[in-house]
Amino acid sequence: MKLYSKIISAKGVNIRICEVSIFEKKVISNKIVKKRFLCGLFKTRKELNFKDYYILGIKFFRSHRQSSSRTKVAHVCSPASLASSNSCQSILQSEIIDAVRTEVRSTVNAALKELHIEQFKNHHLVVYQHQKVFPQFKDIHRGATGVLLGCAPSLNYYKKISGSIHFGVNTSFSCVKPDYWFSIDSTSVRKLYKELSTEGFIKFIGQALVSSKYRGYRRGPAREVTFIPDCVIESFSNAYKFYIDHPSLVICRDISLQPLPDLGSAIFSALSFAIYSGCKRIYVVGCDNIANGYFNGEKQKDEWKTGRATSMLLDGWKRYKDHIEIFYPDVELISVNPVGLKGLFQDVYTKEYLQVNPDIKKEIGSKLKLLEDIES
Repeated sequence: MKLYSKIISAKGVNIRICEVSIFEKKVISNKIVKKRFLCGLFKTRKELNFKDYYILGIKFFRSHRQSSSRTKVAHVCSPASLASSNSCQSILQSEIIDAVRTEVRSTVNAALKELHIEQFKNHHLVVYQHQKVFPQFKDIHRGATGVLLGCAPSLNYYKKISGSIHFGVNTSFSCVKPDYWFSIDSTSVRKLYKELSTEGFIKFIGQALVSSKYRGYRRGPAREVTFIPDCVIESFSNAYKFYIDHPSLVICRDISLQPLPDLGSAIFSALSFAIYSGCKRIYVVGCDNIANGYFNGEKQKDEWKTGRATSMLLDGWKRYKDHIEIFYPDVELISVNPVGLKGLFQDVYTKEYLQVNPDIKKEIGSKLKLLEDIES
């Protein structure tokens, strides 16, 4: 099977990746040109005076062309006709719009082709690595209660639930010791290297899959390296490498065969693993999702102040909520001391948190639920 093929004939072009048609162009006559993108997901039909656009076979737009002739444009825009006609502007607009559409379509097709090739080449890496790592943990905690540990200030008001399984990320382990720890952030791994070297909990460290053109293995003016190399992962005890998908198009259902999603935080990798390990009730702790800093008093980066990070993470939580409701209706997500995620899942509070935030009792009233009552 050829990875990439391009078939050119007198009547058109057909570009395939792994025998799947990505782009097809057919010239039916001198007046009709049909194009199909991504197995027909998006189609166009161009005739002499108009062009139709289709998604999933449904026409959603028709653009009209006054003329495609550059000679006509030059004639209409001549000094003699410029003063007496408005046709020049409309024809030029049509020409510019068509040129932009062509350029955008070409750029998108090229990017999709390269992305699909990269993902195909990397698929065997995911299967090989994830089959070594994850099957041993499949349903190992069937029916258990899991706790996701973020790094926000509300983490300080949580005390371990007896008998529960804890899944931490980044610096959270210095506040609450987890059973499993996740990170996809090279900054956290480098910063915590000494502490992690002495910790015995199981560590999962993620590497981005696709090329630096999409992910970018350096960031910021200082060109800081964002990739976590194998030699660092292998230097820790009880450490495993896994792959994350970027950009994340889907949330995987089987982490032993697919990359984990990168939705802006390692907390989503921890959530995927908690479900895979069999947890049925999962508490979300220390995920404030607002720009209120971290549990240890440190401030967040500028992207939190602008709202970019909170918006991205909230979208990730919403996508995961839908994912769980559809594929894992027996799994229950509960927010503990919620701030930015308030109302998204079932909300519960700890007594210590309510002592510091007494207005919450007045706001919620009799509907308020305590974590201590649920897990007593």
